Amino acid sequence: MASEYTESDSGVAISLKPEVLGHLGPLPVTNSFLFSLVIMVGLVVTFAIGARRLKAVPGKIQVLGEALVMGMYNFVLTTTGNNKRAANFIFPIFLTLFLFILTSNLMGFLPGTTSIHYGEHHFFRPPTADFGFIFSVTLLVFALIQLAGFYFSGIGYLKKFFDWSSPINFAIGLLELVGELAKMMSLSFRLFGNIFAEEVLALVVLSLVPFIAPVPFSLIGFLVSIVQAFIYPILVLIYITLALAHGSHSPTPEPSSALNTN
Repeated sequence: MASEYTESDSGVAISLKPEVLGHLGPLPVTNSFLFSLVIMVGLVVTFAIGARRLKAVPGKIQVLGEALVMGMYNFVLTTTGNNKRAANFIFPIFLTLFLFILTSNLMGFLPGTTSIHYGEHHFFRPPTADFGFIFSVTLLVFALIQLAGFYFSGIGYLKKFFDWSSPINFAIGLLELVGELAKMMSLSFRLFGNIFAEEVLALVVLSLVPFIAPVPFSLIGFLVSIVQAFIYPILVLIYITLALAHGSHSPTPEPSSALNTN
């Protein structure tokens, strides 16, 4: 994966900021934002075509896809312990985050993808290498988590943060509020830091030893990209489960019949 950089006589300069390609009214259009649009459109088109080609007697690719989806759903169901919440709310968020992050990470490995230029700017930059984009996604996710807490637990969810029953409980509630903000920041920095560090490492190794050495580092970066695509939605899943712990719980259904339960 290639990050925003320029090479000079003194070495390699790395830019944390995405490049602005133009403006849509007062809003800047960055290369990472453009890349995110390409990924979203690509995923929608791919799954729309795939949904139309589903067969009653599945082939090998369909069997593999169904097995992966069922495996992830059963993991979400086991973690949450509530089939209705898992199917209608949590699993769509989990799967969407996984697919978007995985695609963003892996598309950076496609030859020439991040080498396309628009004037003096790189035309594409993986969204996961842009902290501003990742932080915006994380902010949206945590807003959904808090809304879900209110939806499933009612106004009593506020007691998690503002408990006036005693000074100790009030202090604990404020710590919970600070903890939510800390989770949001750490989640953003974890994904961005791993992906960006992998890009910088690969770039430095490529500049020092341009032939054989980058191959193992590219393989490590490929593995890191896949692992990070799992870690981010898993952490979001854990945070959602903790937020909904104040609501009512229902028994965990059998995983094999999870998708067939209303």
